[in-house]
Amino acid sequence: MKGVRNCVSAKLKQQQPKLLDVHCICHVVSLCVKSAVKALPIKVDEILVDIYYQFCNSVKCIASLKEYAEFCKMEFKLILKHCDTRWRSLHHSIKRVIEMWEPLLSYYSSHSDLEKSTTLKAIHTFFSNAVNKLWLLFLCNCLPTFDIIQQVIPIHQDSYNSQT
Repeated sequence: MKGVRNCVSAKLKQQQPKLLDVHCICHVVSLCVKSAVKALPIKVDEILVDIYYQFCNSVKCIASLKEYAEFCKMEFKLILKHCDTRWRSLHHSIKRVIEMWEPLLSYYSSHSDLEKSTTLKAIHTFFSNAVNKLWLLFLCNCLPTFDIIQQVIPIHQDSYNSQT
């Protein structure tokens, strides 16, 4: 949240009343994407982070997932971390989970600690519902548009700034 009376733009407006305060378009686009994702019936951010942390520090878990990938006749790919503060990480994380869907489904379906951990159980439930894959495919199809916007806007801003 931005200050109203004591921020830099408020002080500049005191000297230049016609000054227009424009927010960074990349931040606005990012906030729109976050709001849209939160409106979905699944908690995409949470599930992506939970899946990542299942594999990030465990050589044993990665080796097991590699075996499931080989069994499914798929190329193994590491699970990517979704970081809420990185604008474009959501798309890359979702894309990787979709690419590894079958091995991940097999991994979580046969996990021995499923009843002991609520996180593992939640991830297993997520992968067991085919509709969740449709939601991820939908997002994977929509998010590149926002990635392009966030790539193009700074280029145009730089060219505008160099002309003034």
